[in-house]
Amino acid sequence: MSNKFDYSNLSGDWYNRIGLQVNLIPAQDGSLKGKLYDDKKAYDLTGRFDTDPPSGDGASVGWVVTRPNVVKPTEHNNTTTWSGQYFDWNGGVESIAASWLLTQSTIARKSWNSTNVGNDLFTREKPSDAEIAKAKAVLFGRQ
Repeated sequence: MSNKFDYSNLSGDWYNRIGLQVNLIPAQDGSLKGKLYDDKKAYDLTGRFDTDPPSGDGASVGWVVTRPNVVKPTEHNNTTTWSGQYFDWNGGVESIAASWLLTQSTIARKSWNSTNVGNDLFTREKPSDAEIAKAKAVLFGRQ
C-alpha cells in the first residue's frame, strides 16, 4: 500500500536566512511553480517534487530561478537551482533543506569560475530584519 505524499504540504511561503521568500504552488503530478521574492522584485520559478517518497523519509524537491546578480546587481543575470528535501518533523515543524548551484554568465575562459555552491534551510517563519542583516554580513561581508 502506497503512502502518498500530501503535496499540499509544500504549498505556500518559505523563507531562508537571508530573507529570500519562495512561494511554492505544487500540483498533483509533481510539477511545481511559484515565485521567488527578494527585496526588489518577484521572479518566476519552476520545478518538480517526488509525489511518492518512502514512508518516513523526506520528499525530494527542486526548483530553478533566473534573476539579476544579488551581490553585484550591475553584472549579468544568474540562474540558481535548489535541490533538497521537504521534512515535516514531529510537532508540525516543516523545513526544506536544499543545496543550491548559482551560475552566472561569463566569458568562455572564465567559465571555470561561473558557478557557486551553497545550501539553504527554508522554513515557514520569516527571519527578523536583524537576523537577515546578520546572515548577510556573514555570507557577503559587511555591507
